[in-house]
Amino acid sequence: CMIVGFRTRVATVLTWILANSLYNYTPIFYTGADTVVRVMLFLSLFMRWGEAYSVDAWLRRRKAILGGAERLPGYRKIPVWPQRLMMVQLAVIYCATGLLKNGSTWANGTAIYYAMHLDHFYRFPGIITVAEFLHAVGVLPVATIVVHWWEMLFPLALVGLALRRWSREREAGTWPPE
Repeated sequence: CMIVGFRTRVATVLTWILANSLYNYTPIFYTGADTVVRVMLFLSLFMRWGEAYSVDAWLRRRKAILGGAERLPGYRKIPVWPQRLMMVQLAVIYCATGLLKNGSTWANGTAIYYAMHLDHFYRFPGIITVAEFLHAVGVLPVATIVVHWWEMLFPLALVGLALRRWSREREAGTWPPE
């Protein structure tokens, strides 16, 4: 319901409650990735994503048309600050994980190779052979270095978004704000 936007407010609150109850039920789901899910679900409580481009918005417009409205009601505006907060959170997570990957295996490009040899990361036994082949031809070392730099430099994506918006507003004549 939360994904398609049907009863979005209730679905979002119930999703957050159910996720927290699952994480509180057993500590096995208490990793960094699960903490990110919990934080993003918490921030989604402040988003009004049922206001536009959802089943709720469609039902609201349909009700207005069937009720005899002379004009089709427009989509409601959605506050952007929770989305921006999620973007900053994601940039901080990527940058922090990139900066923390400072061991020799990340520098020489063998970290993904070793990770693919861990029992709990592969689903079928042949993956080790594939990992050894990819490492021998140089794919895994390059992938390791690219992942490392991608994570460290990810906050630049937010800078790029801000510069693109500034450029768009400057061309439209709305910058600087009056």
